[in-house]
Amino acid sequence: MKMSRVPRIPKTFTKKLRDLEDHLFLLHEALSRLVSGQTAFFKSLAAELRVLVCFSSGTEGLLWRLVDELNIPDPVHVHIAGNIKRDHPLAKRLNFAFVPVLRAGLGDPRLPPALYSLRDIIKDCEALYISGRGITHEGLIKAVAQQMGSAHEDEGVESYLVELSDVLLSNQQPLVQVLTSDASLVLEVGDSVLNHAQGTLSYQRKHTFELPPANPVPPVQEANDFEHESINKLPNEGTVFFLIDHPHSDWVVNRDKYSFGSLQKGGLKVTPTKYQDGSLEIVIEGLTDEPLLSRKAIPLSSQPGASIAITWKNSEVNIYINGQNVETITR
Repeated sequence: MKMSRVPRIPKTFTKKLRDLEDHLFLLHEALSRLVSGQTAFFKSLAAELRVLVCFSSGTEGLLWRLVDELNIPDPVHVHIAGNIKRDHPLAKRLNFAFVPVLRAGLGDPRLPPALYSLRDIIKDCEALYISGRGITHEGLIKAVAQQMGSAHEDEGVESYLVELSDVLLSNQQPLVQVLTSDASLVLEVGDSVLNHAQGTLSYQRKHTFELPPANPVPPVQEANDFEHESINKLPNEGTVFFLIDHPHSDWVVNRDKYSFGSLQKGGLKVTPTKYQDGSLEIVIEGLTDEPLLSRKAIPLSSQPGASIAITWKNSEVNIYINGQNVETITR
């Protein structure tokens, strides 16, 4: 017997604003707790982001619905690298790439910051690229919330989530870095929506919160505990690409030593260290029985940090710093 659906009573506009305010408050709380080291709040953060910015079950995210109803823009001032160019030589058999969305002044100056629609970033921009697949911010948020978050705890997860959970970059999971950065930007836009409603519609806010830092830093994390052997197997040919940077703006040229932690992905581990003489040492583990070591001068670049790319095919391992091939090693 089929049950007829009971008609639902539409929410008032003020009620939707109250709902937005509550969800932003919960998102802010989850982000604050996560950054302070309480990693369980990652699940709550993903669930709140899903409610606010993801199209799910036939309904658009609450933040975007109110942006449309108020007819206001949703700009954020950021650097965006754009999606992976599939036809680029370095993209051939690309295994993993992650370039975060950074606030103006904190990203690569070769990618001038500009005002972008946050909705367009969430919907259309790839948050990261892994094993031949580009994952948008919305896709990543929904997958985490619905498979390993507070919205639903599934019996299993997609393979790329297992891979991402096994990636560490400077002792942090890119999976967590993406969602904390997204949460910071969503809080900024959500706060502006509530302020607009307060200024033009006499809406009275009940929650106030300080906006989080420009780029919140998640706590040191560990690799996943999924029981899946294939994530440790490296392909015969592949590429990894990542960026390193430090709050000291002159770290590339000064006389200090800097350790950047490690990039870990399955069986691959890459550890960069900058020395007092200006050289960058890169230790690569997992491609051979013994670690591979390269120590070369950092090529000059206008970017604030340094980009590192490592490609391997057959017996050759190529190391790129700031786009220049600094060494080829035979393994």
